[in-house]
Amino acid sequence: MAERSPLDYGDRLGRLEGIIEQINDRLGSLERRMSSLEAQMSSLRSDLESRMSSLRSDLEGRMSSLESKLESRMNSLESSHRRDFRWLIGTMIGMWATMMGLLVTVTVKVFSG
Repeated sequence: MAERSPLDYGDRLGRLEGIIEQINDRLGSLERRMSSLEAQMSSLRSDLESRMSSLRSDLEGRMSSLESKLESRMNSLESSHRRDFRWLIGTMIGMWATMMGLLVTVTVKVFSG
């Protein structure tokens, strides 16, 4: 086994220190990236929350508008239905009165002779 000289150990230590320095540089770069990504995530989260809030309020406004339009339409249909039903009852009463008048006329003519 060959004896190693202090120069070999110094050379190895120098390479190890270089490797450690590269690792530390990479760790620093990763930490900076992580910080940047965390800031972006925070920004995206707040942007998403504000957009969701805006969409929610827009949806609630549209739902309210649709509810009022539906209520108005239902009221309109209800009054129209009442009007049609009253017209039908009036027509039926008129027909009944006409039939009764004809019946009375025919009865009078038949029995009067």
